[in-house]
Amino acid sequence: MPSRPRASLLLFIGILLCGDRAHSQLKKPLDPKMANTSYTFEVRPGLRFTFHVELDETSTIRAVTVFRENERTPFQTLPACDYTGRMQLFEGDEQTAIVEHGDLNFDGYQDVKLLTYLNDHLGKKIFCVYLWAGNTNHFRYEKQLLIADPIPHPETKSITSHSEYQGGTFADSTYEWRGTKLVLVAEDGTRDNVRYPECGPIHFSRRLVNGRILTTDEDSATCSEHQN
Repeated sequence: MPSRPRASLLLFIGILLCGDRAHSQLKKPLDPKMANTSYTFEVRPGLRFTFHVELDETSTIRAVTVFRENERTPFQTLPACDYTGRMQLFEGDEQTAIVEHGDLNFDGYQDVKLLTYLNDHLGKKIFCVYLWAGNTNHFRYEKQLLIADPIPHPETKSITSHSEYQGGTFADSTYEWRGTKLVLVAEDGTRDNVRYPECGPIHFSRRLVNGRILTTDEDSATCSEHQN
Protein backbone atom coordinates (compact mmCIF):
# COMPACT_ATOMS: atom_id res chain seq x y z
CA MET A 1 0.00 0.00 0.00
CA PRO A 2 1.19 3.54 -0.59
CA SER A 3 2.73 5.31 2.36
CA ARG A 4 0.49 8.27 3.15
CA PRO A 5 -0.84 10.00 6.26
CA ARG A 6 -3.96 8.20 7.50
CA ALA A 7 -5.58 11.43 8.65
CA SER A 8 -5.26 12.98 5.19
CA LEU A 9 -6.70 9.87 3.58
CA LEU A 10 -9.71 9.82 5.90
CA LEU A 11 -10.30 13.52 5.34
CA PHE A 12 -10.16 13.06 1.59
CA ILE A 13 -12.64 10.17 1.67
CA GLY A 14 -14.97 12.21 3.84
CA ILE A 15 -14.82 15.14 1.44
CA LEU A 16 -15.60 12.87 -1.49
CA LEU A 17 -18.62 11.44 0.25
CA CYS A 18 -19.94 14.96 0.73
CA GLY A 19 -19.76 15.69 -3.00
CA ASP A 20 -22.64 16.36 -5.35
CA ARG A 21 -23.11 12.68 -6.10
CA ALA A 22 -23.98 12.04 -2.48
CA HIS A 23 -27.29 13.66 -3.49
CA SER A 24 -27.84 11.33 -6.43
CA GLN A 25 -31.54 11.15 -5.60
CA LEU A 26 -31.81 14.63 -7.13
CA LYS A 27 -30.53 13.34 -10.48
CA LYS A 28 -31.88 10.84 -12.96
CA PRO A 29 -29.71 7.90 -14.03
CA LEU A 30 -28.31 8.29 -17.51
CA ASP A 31 -29.83 6.20 -20.27
CA PRO A 32 -27.10 3.55 -20.83
CA LYS A 33 -27.41 4.07 -24.59
CA MET A 34 -26.32 7.70 -24.16
CA ALA A 35 -23.07 6.93 -22.33
CA ASN A 36 -19.62 7.08 -23.94
CA THR A 37 -18.71 3.40 -23.62
CA SER A 38 -16.24 2.61 -26.44
CA TYR A 39 -12.52 3.51 -26.42
CA THR A 40 -9.57 2.47 -28.59
CA PHE A 41 -5.84 3.07 -28.04
CA GLU A 42 -2.46 1.42 -28.42
CA VAL A 43 -0.89 -0.18 -25.37
CA ARG A 44 2.37 0.01 -27.30
CA PRO A 45 3.05 0.76 -30.98
CA GLY A 46 1.37 -1.94 -33.05
CA LEU A 47 -0.68 -3.33 -30.14
CA ARG A 48 -4.13 -1.76 -30.31
CA PHE A 49 -7.10 -2.67 -28.12
CA THR A 50 -10.73 -1.63 -27.98
CA PHE A 51 -12.32 -1.22 -24.55
CA HIS A 52 -16.07 -1.50 -24.07
CA VAL A 53 -17.61 -0.33 -20.80
CA GLU A 54 -20.35 -2.62 -19.46
CA LEU A 55 -23.22 -0.77 -17.75
CA ASP A 56 -26.27 -2.19 -16.05
CA GLU A 57 -29.80 -0.84 -16.52
CA THR A 58 -29.13 1.94 -13.97
CA SER A 59 -25.95 3.04 -15.79
CA THR A 60 -23.77 1.67 -13.00
CA ILE A 61 -20.32 0.67 -14.26
CA ARG A 62 -19.82 -3.07 -13.93
CA ALA A 63 -16.72 -3.87 -15.99
CA VAL A 64 -14.67 -3.18 -19.10
CA THR A 65 -14.25 -5.83 -21.76
CA VAL A 66 -11.01 -5.73 -23.76
CA PHE A 67 -10.85 -6.70 -27.42
CA ARG A 68 -7.79 -7.24 -29.58
CA GLU A 69 -7.81 -5.42 -32.89
CA ASN A 70 -10.13 -7.05 -35.46
CA GLU A 71 -11.43 -9.60 -32.94
CA ARG A 72 -15.05 -9.81 -31.81
CA THR A 73 -14.51 -11.92 -28.71
CA PRO A 74 -13.00 -10.18 -25.66
CA PHE A 75 -9.77 -11.67 -24.35
CA GLN A 76 -10.07 -10.07 -20.89
CA THR A 77 -12.69 -8.50 -18.62
CA LEU A 78 -11.63 -5.86 -16.10
CA PRO A 79 -14.19 -5.62 -13.26
CA ALA A 80 -15.02 -2.26 -11.73
CA CYS A 81 -13.45 -1.90 -8.29
CA ASP A 82 -15.56 -0.74 -5.36
CA TYR A 83 -14.31 2.53 -3.88
CA THR A 84 -17.34 3.97 -2.06
CA GLY A 85 -19.82 1.95 -4.09
CA ARG A 86 -19.94 1.31 -7.82
CA MET A 87 -19.78 4.39 -10.06
CA GLN A 88 -23.16 5.38 -11.47
CA LEU A 89 -23.72 7.77 -14.39
CA PHE A 90 -26.42 10.42 -14.31
CA GLU A 91 -27.96 12.80 -16.82
CA GLY A 92 -25.22 15.24 -17.80
CA ASP A 93 -22.58 12.49 -17.93
CA GLU A 94 -23.09 11.78 -21.63
CA GLN A 95 -19.56 12.94 -22.52
CA THR A 96 -17.84 11.76 -19.34
CA ALA A 97 -14.66 9.83 -20.14
CA ILE A 98 -15.08 6.52 -18.32
CA VAL A 99 -11.81 5.02 -19.60
CA GLU A 100 -8.49 6.87 -19.76
CA HIS A 101 -4.92 5.64 -20.12
CA GLY A 102 -1.29 6.44 -19.31
CA ASP A 103 2.00 4.74 -18.46
CA LEU A 104 1.70 4.68 -14.69
CA ASN A 105 4.61 2.39 -13.89
CA PHE A 106 7.01 3.71 -16.56
CA ASP A 107 7.55 0.42 -18.35
CA GLY A 108 6.73 1.78 -21.82
CA TYR A 109 3.17 0.38 -21.92
CA GLN A 110 -0.10 2.26 -21.61
CA ASP A 111 -2.21 1.28 -18.62
CA VAL A 112 -6.00 1.46 -18.21
CA LYS A 113 -7.78 3.89 -15.88
CA LEU A 114 -11.43 2.98 -15.24
CA LEU A 115 -13.48 5.72 -13.58
CA THR A 116 -14.85 4.64 -10.21
CA TYR A 117 -15.66 7.95 -8.47
CA LEU A 118 -16.37 11.49 -9.63
CA ASN A 119 -16.90 14.46 -7.34
CA ASP A 120 -18.72 17.00 -9.50
CA HIS A 121 -18.28 19.89 -7.09
CA LEU A 122 -14.51 19.54 -6.69
CA GLY A 123 -13.88 18.04 -10.13
CA LYS A 124 -12.00 15.09 -8.66
CA LYS A 125 -11.76 11.61 -10.12
CA ILE A 126 -10.74 8.25 -8.68
CA PHE A 127 -9.83 5.39 -11.02
CA CYS A 128 -9.47 1.63 -10.87
CA VAL A 129 -6.06 1.24 -12.51
CA TYR A 130 -5.06 -1.84 -14.48
CA LEU A 131 -1.38 -2.11 -15.39
CA TRP A 132 -0.31 -3.94 -18.53
CA ALA A 133 1.89 -6.91 -17.60
CA GLY A 134 4.24 -7.68 -20.47
CA ASN A 135 5.15 -11.08 -19.07
CA THR A 136 1.53 -12.30 -19.20
CA ASN A 137 0.14 -10.00 -21.93
CA HIS A 138 -2.81 -9.14 -19.69
CA PHE A 139 -3.88 -6.26 -17.51
CA ARG A 140 -3.66 -6.59 -13.71
CA TYR A 141 -5.39 -4.49 -11.07
CA GLU A 142 -3.13 -2.22 -9.00
CA LYS A 143 -4.90 -1.09 -5.82
CA GLN A 144 -2.02 1.21 -4.82
CA LEU A 145 -3.07 3.62 -7.57
CA LEU A 146 -6.51 4.22 -6.08
CA ILE A 147 -5.54 7.86 -5.56
CA ALA A 148 -6.98 11.13 -6.87
CA ASP A 149 -6.21 11.88 -10.53
CA PRO A 150 -2.84 10.11 -10.82
CA ILE A 151 -0.64 11.91 -13.37
CA PRO A 152 2.57 10.16 -14.47
CA HIS A 153 5.76 12.15 -15.10
CA PRO A 154 8.14 9.94 -17.10
CA GLU A 155 10.97 12.47 -16.94
CA THR A 156 11.16 12.07 -13.15
CA LYS A 157 9.43 8.67 -12.91
CA SER A 158 7.02 10.11 -10.38
CA ILE A 159 3.24 10.30 -10.06
CA THR A 160 1.48 13.38 -8.78
CA SER A 161 -1.98 13.76 -7.30
CA HIS A 162 -3.83 17.02 -6.60
CA SER A 163 -6.68 17.09 -4.08
CA GLU A 164 -8.87 20.08 -3.34
CA TYR A 165 -11.11 20.16 -0.29
CA GLN A 166 -14.16 22.15 0.66
CA GLY A 167 -13.16 25.44 2.21
CA GLY A 168 -10.28 25.98 -0.21
CA THR A 169 -7.55 23.80 1.30
CA PHE A 170 -5.59 21.44 -0.94
CA ALA A 171 -2.79 18.87 -1.07
CA ASP A 172 -0.29 18.13 -3.84
CA SER A 173 1.19 14.66 -3.38
CA THR A 174 4.15 13.06 -5.16
CA TYR A 175 4.66 9.31 -5.33
CA GLU A 176 7.49 7.12 -6.60
CA TRP A 177 7.79 3.41 -7.21
CA ARG A 178 10.21 1.68 -4.85
CA GLY A 179 10.32 -1.76 -6.34
CA THR A 180 6.68 -2.89 -6.44
CA LYS A 181 5.55 -0.41 -3.77
CA LEU A 182 4.16 3.03 -4.52
CA VAL A 183 5.58 5.38 -1.88
CA LEU A 184 4.52 8.90 -0.94
CA VAL A 185 7.73 10.98 -1.07
CA ALA A 186 6.44 14.55 -0.80
CA GLU A 187 3.30 16.49 0.01
CA ASP A 188 2.65 20.23 -0.08
CA GLY A 189 -0.58 22.02 0.62
CA THR A 190 -2.75 23.86 3.11
CA ARG A 191 -4.81 22.82 6.10
CA ASP A 192 -7.38 24.57 8.26
CA ASN A 193 -5.98 26.83 10.95
CA VAL A 194 -7.98 25.45 13.86
CA ARG A 195 -6.26 27.56 16.52
CA TYR A 196 -6.47 30.90 14.68
CA PRO A 197 -9.07 30.51 11.92
CA GLU A 198 -9.12 34.25 11.31
CA CYS A 199 -5.54 33.99 10.03
CA GLY A 200 -6.43 31.73 7.13
CA PRO A 201 -5.09 28.26 6.30
CA ILE A 202 -1.68 26.94 7.30
CA HIS A 203 0.75 26.00 4.54
CA PHE A 204 2.76 22.83 5.03
CA SER A 205 5.43 20.70 3.38
CA ARG A 206 6.12 17.06 4.15
CA ARG A 207 8.95 14.88 2.86
CA LEU A 208 10.01 11.26 3.08
CA VAL A 209 12.92 11.12 5.53
CA ASN A 210 14.47 7.80 6.55
CA GLY A 211 11.34 5.93 5.57
CA ARG A 212 8.89 8.27 7.30
CA ILE A 213 6.85 11.22 6.07
CA LEU A 214 7.87 14.18 8.25
CA THR A 215 6.75 17.79 8.26
CA THR A 216 9.72 19.80 7.03
CA ASP A 217 8.06 23.21 6.85
CA GLU A 218 4.87 24.70 8.23
CA ASP A 219 3.99 28.35 8.63
CA SER A 220 2.14 29.37 11.75
CA ALA A 221 -0.51 32.05 12.01
CA THR A 222 0.55 35.17 10.14
CA CYS A 223 -1.76 37.58 11.92
CA SER A 224 0.35 40.19 13.67
CA GLU A 225 -1.31 39.67 17.05
CA HIS A 226 -0.25 36.02 17.05
CA GLN A 227 3.34 36.38 15.85
CA ASN A 228 4.85 36.38 19.34
